[in-house]
Amino acid sequence: MACHRSHHSALIAAFGVISDCARLFSPSRRALLFTDEPGPVAREFLSHHKIIVIWPEGESFVLATPAAETAGA
Repeated sequence: MACHRSHHSALIAAFGVISDCARLFSPSRRALLFTDEPGPVAREFLSHHKIIVIWPEGESFVLATPAAETAGA
């Protein structure tokens, strides 16, 4: 899914769409494409929900994969 903003309401709306479509895609394939680098709060939220975050940087794209769960956390 693509999202041009990373503020709270846009992030929640995008998460809702991704959640609605989750039954159609494996968890490793859920991703959100931004037009700019999202802030750390947005990236942490999406990582927690196991959603890949992608944004452009110069002539290429940055891919931030969800953080791996650690034992006992």
